[in-house]
Amino acid sequence: MDDQNKNLILASVLSFIVIITWFILFPPPEPVPRDADTTQQQSEETELAPTADSNQTPLVNTGETEIAVEAERIQIETELLSGAISTQGGR
Repeated sequence: MDDQNKNLILASVLSFIVIITWFILFPPPEPVPRDADTTQQQSEETELAPTADSNQTPLVNTGETEIAVEAERIQIETELLSGAISTQGGR
């Protein structure tokens, strides 16, 4: 077997041992069981939720209502650099 293959297998086995040891020493918290009352209340809420009619037309964004926001520009003037930075977020 090549020396690189031995190192790869050894690294994989050691990583697996570290992960298993971590889960043994620090197990994830057990989920809190739900009461029957909350389950029943949730099912009642879903029954009362409005359903979509087939007669309703879906909403479509036509793109006509774009919001024009003027972003502030910060000017930078140094010996090595000159320019401006916009405060508007990227897309």
